[in-house]
Amino acid sequence: MKPPAILTTNAPLDWALAYHARGWSVIPVNPSSKKPCVPEWTPYRIQRADEQQVRKWFHDPNRAVGVILGAVSGNLAALDFDKDERFEWWRQRHPELAETLPTEKTARGFHVLFECEPTPTQRPKGQAVELLSEGAYVILTPSPGKRWLHPPNGSIPQIDPFALGLEAFGITRPEHGEGRFTEEPEEPEEPEEREEKEIASVSSVSSVSSVSSVSSGSSVNSMLSADEQQVIDEVVNKTLPTHEGQRNRCILDLCRRLKAIPLLADRPARDLRAIIQDWHARAHAVIGTKPFEKTWADFVYTWKRVRWPHGVQLGAAVQKAIDDTETPPEARNYEDPKTQLLLRICWQLQQSQGSQPFYLSLRTAGELVGLSHTESGKRMEMFMEDGLLAIALAHTNIRATRYRFLDRDKEGGTKCQ
Repeated sequence: MKPPAILTTNAPLDWALAYHARGWSVIPVNPSSKKPCVPEWTPYRIQRADEQQVRKWFHDPNRAVGVILGAVSGNLAALDFDKDERFEWWRQRHPELAETLPTEKTARGFHVLFECEPTPTQRPKGQAVELLSEGAYVILTPSPGKRWLHPPNGSIPQIDPFALGLEAFGITRPEHGEGRFTEEPEEPEEPEEREEKEIASVSSVSSVSSVSSVSSGSSVNSMLSADEQQVIDEVVNKTLPTHEGQRNRCILDLCRRLKAIPLLADRPARDLRAIIQDWHARAHAVIGTKPFEKTWADFVYTWKRVRWPHGVQLGAAVQKAIDDTETPPEARNYEDPKTQLLLRICWQLQQSQGSQPFYLSLRTAGELVGLSHTESGKRMEMFMEDGLLAIALAHTNIRATRYRFLDRDKEGGTKCQ
């Protein structure tokens, strides 16, 4: 299916839906303050809102349309030129790209959109040129002061922004190990972070042809049943791109779906190489980037950083917690909105799990509400001291912490849900 063509209407809802249809993560923004209109927009840096939520947000025609950059939007990135002369400098040196890449005129300068390898946002002081990617968003047409010069029709080219001479403005290629991604810290994984990898709604994986060539050194090959091989084959089929420009987004989807398979979730990427070779062979006729090592390198990078396996309940629970349509009354006992949101997320996770304990790593909890993992851990301990949470299963080297949300009965005691 081709990406939707850009519209001629000025209705924010129509544009928001068009951007959403491209696979971009859309949020509503106040056109005056340029700040998101949602209490917490951090979750949408990890998982996109659904179409129903987008329609609800942009029912108000006075909202500007924001798009979150980075992996959640298929590795979408932008160059933000705040001065016309900076853009003209870039345009003269790269005339072909300037005529090809989606380009938007802003009130002060220009936005140039493209796809690139995952990279941190860089905002050098006093340079009027920014590289916006992970952890950033842009406000796009038809928001006030914005209009497309070259709209994003069709697929978005992938380029290397560090080959454009932008070091003249302080934008430099991160050295290996440098450049911290806001949603994915690079320090060694702590025990509680394993929980995102242990829980999944899928119990098995894909085809004999997909797995039969797994390297002889891999322990995965000998563990797969016929049913598991069939599920892997289905995962590969579901994540194949249909046209150029989808490769990065499909690799992210492939990682999330493979992470949802308990047998594979904690495996190093090298054990999955044969699966990726099979995916690449099937996608080869469609993708623009042909060398396998490019796809393999992108998979290895993404596999280590993907947070939410496909199908887990966290995304839905976070959305309900943000909407605040249902909330535990105890949330009103806390003053800090971040504390309230964290408690609502815990409560919603318990609702989704029924009588079973729920999982939530301290690092992910912090990312969702805008706290460090240390601070989120303190809040979780506070909830336990206040009689709202209990540890159902303590973490070990192979199992992450599981919590229960405790309901208070009429006599003032507590009971496990």
